[in-house]
Amino acid sequence: MRIFGLGINIVEKERFQIVSRNGVAPFLDYSFTTEEKKYLETSQDKVEASSTLFAIKEAFIKAASGHINLRDIKKINIKSINNKYSITYEENDFLKNKQCWITTNVFPDYTIASVTIVTA
Repeated sequence: MRIFGLGINIVEKERFQIVSRNGVAPFLDYSFTTEEKKYLETSQDKVEASSTLFAIKEAFIKAASGHINLRDIKKINIKSINNKYSITYEENDFLKNKQCWITTNVFPDYTIASVTIVTA
């Protein structure tokens, strides 16, 4: 395996305090896919969940080493199963023969995510 890229992102959780009716901070509504919004609507802690998804997305963009940029953020879909996260990207060719290793840490004021993309 070879490391393709590494991205780390830290977000302030207070940015996610203001939520709209659908459970998403209004200024971040453009960042989340329909599936992610459904996940956020059912989350017990919407601030923690939305800050974690957003941090992972931005860390993934950084790890993509210029192959993906911020305007592609809605093409990135983060799934959470038992607090383990996986990433899919709408343009399947980019993740072909690659894996994403994701770590997250949630603190009272910050959420930190790192994504390492490795090639097979």
